[in-house]
Amino acid sequence: MLNACTIVASNYLPYARVLADSFFAHHPDGSFVVLLIDDEQRAVDLEDRRIDWRRLSDLGLDRAEIRRLAGIYDVTELATAVKPLLLRRLVDEGRPSITYLDPDIRIYDSLEDLSRLAASHGIVLTPHTMRPFPRDERQVDGFFVLAAGVYNLGFVAVAPSARPFLDWWWQVTRREALADVARMMFTDQRWVDFVPSFFDHVILKDPGYNVAYWNLHGRELTLDGERYLVDGVPLRFFHFSGFDISKQHLLSTHQGDRPRILLSDRPVLARLCQDYAVHLERAGLEMRQRRPYGWSRIACGLEMTTRMRRLFRSGLMAAEQGTAPEPPDPFDETNPEAFLRWLNRPADDGPRQLSRYLYSIYQDRLDLQIQFPDINGSDAAKFAEWIWRDSDLREKTPLELLPVAQGGLHAAQPDPRVATDGVVAAPDATPGADGSGIGPLESMLPHLEAMATLQESAEGSLAGFRRAAQRVLFRLLRPYAFQQHQLQMQLIAAVRQAAVALRRQQQGHKSLDARVRELTRELLAAKREIRRLEAAMSVGKAPEERHYGETE
Repeated sequence: MLNACTIVASNYLPYARVLADSFFAHHPDGSFVVLLIDDEQRAVDLEDRRIDWRRLSDLGLDRAEIRRLAGIYDVTELATAVKPLLLRRLVDEGRPSITYLDPDIRIYDSLEDLSRLAASHGIVLTPHTMRPFPRDERQVDGFFVLAAGVYNLGFVAVAPSARPFLDWWWQVTRREALADVARMMFTDQRWVDFVPSFFDHVILKDPGYNVAYWNLHGRELTLDGERYLVDGVPLRFFHFSGFDISKQHLLSTHQGDRPRILLSDRPVLARLCQDYAVHLERAGLEMRQRRPYGWSRIACGLEMTTRMRRLFRSGLMAAEQGTAPEPPDPFDETNPEAFLRWLNRPADDGPRQLSRYLYSIYQDRLDLQIQFPDINGSDAAKFAEWIWRDSDLREKTPLELLPVAQGGLHAAQPDPRVATDGVVAAPDATPGADGSGIGPLESMLPHLEAMATLQESAEGSLAGFRRAAQRVLFRLLRPYAFQQHQLQMQLIAAVRQAAVALRRQQQGHKSLDARVRELTRELLAAKREIRRLEAAMSVGKAPEERHYGETE
């Protein structure tokens, strides 16, 4: 008997149901476990009784640790981070082996051989590819495997003898299952590159297993009646990673703008994908996709962005190392503003005039570090002012986390000793190079006017003779000098007009900025009042009505 499992968020349930249907079609006596990572309140109606439904609390995690994991990781990272924990729990329950399959997989033939392989070797893995990629400009290529890892962890099978591997794997994915290519991390996959060096295992090289866009350059999919074959052997399961039901002309959106595998070139593959889309539609994919991921917003209603998650993780890691207090729970409905206030406070190692959120933007960008080198001093206010001028960054920054002046619209620069929850007051004037408030064009005008006027100049014992010589030269060059002087004065007049226009523009920007900040403060106040009223209205509701706002 085959034991299998998968992990999904509640908005991805149709994929899990299609996978489960294909599993039971070929393993009617098997067991299938689905872990829902965002349904701790048991709000989702799970009517399929063939499936053993689990939640994160069923894995031995307490409420606080579940909230920490949900704060650190986005939906993909969280689903991969808890994979070894699920496998360990199922192994400890007495199963002779357990096979994990990603939810976007469909089974086409029996997988019973996996139980035997797991029992013999402890760990069963499949590589992303068994043949080199062509040296061309198409995607996917060898660099994909270098970035994502040698083995695809959409599939893994384990036996009880793999318990040390699962313990080690959970210890690293508990806090280090990030999708961060710059740090050579891709959720749980790069860690498993260590398995051949650390643990007994077997690498399954049957071409019928884990067929996907990343290995079809070296495998041929054919149809024998109603049975799919890969290089002449049965197709065991196909991994539809990146398949988008709204873009059925593409095998995978992950192939980029120069895809290597085209459905138009492979009619059998196109038929396979069309059939998969039909099953997803029958399972209710379009309706389910409108449901938000349960951990996508913090308690006050703000979207939990990647930057917020990374800041929460760094704060949590510091707390676990004993160097800082633990950040507030982002999902604490009893104190919904706490995490937002924490984001708006200065970082322990950052400038006193900037929030940790704004400072993290500064730390990520070398150009800002060059432009505002004195971030612990006067450049902090300039940086905050610049955020309001950069429309792209301003649009990407949540309203509640933008720098807002404290104590009125025209507050002076804040006392650096005062750490408020609003971050920074922006300067009223646009300073010149010397910080005086005079623009660079205006500061040039006196010098230009002085240079445009012919002047006598002589020093020393022959000063009188030199002045007489200058007067003679002035008379000889008078026509030319007059023309030059007229030209210079016209240029100076043009510079003066530009300076006046620039000053008016700056004043207009100042007025507009003041109005925007005034509206920002009013909107923030209104949002806080709305949240207060919503919290008051939620008193007395049933627990399932208070959670993520929807039931199936």
